[in-house]
Amino acid sequence: MTVAPQNHRTTPPTAEPLNEIEAYDTTEITPQQAAQVMVRIQRIRRDAIADFIQLGKEAARKKADAVKLKARTQLEASERTVEDRKARAALESAEAFYEAEVAEVLVEASQKSMFVLKDDWDTCRSIGANERAQRNATEGFGS
Repeated sequence: MTVAPQNHRTTPPTAEPLNEIEAYDTTEITPQQAAQVMVRIQRIRRDAIADFIQLGKEAARKKADAVKLKARTQLEASERTVEDRKARAALESAEAFYEAEVAEVLVEASQKSMFVLKDDWDTCRSIGANERAQRNATEGFGS
């Protein structure tokens, strides 16, 4: 069995941050391997904080741009009725709102990927706790 590499990623988080960490059969993982995975997970999570801030700012900026475009288009529209001006503005700003929505989805997906990493962290902690419990049961307390 191989262990995940020790260098950590500094690229923005995606919905698939676990591609770098192999799936382990927990019946074969040693406490040392669990500790290595836990350290790796913490590095990924720590690196993701700045990326989340940037993704959030980008999503907010795209939404603000879309709202401005819609308002500007509605104000500058030459159609006679309010409904027609609103329709023109909606048509002109649809792509900008789409981009803003995609940016928000990326933020949400990245946040959810961190929950997956937290679950992996908890799994490693459980492996360590089980290992200690087994050792205590067979070798005595504090072994």
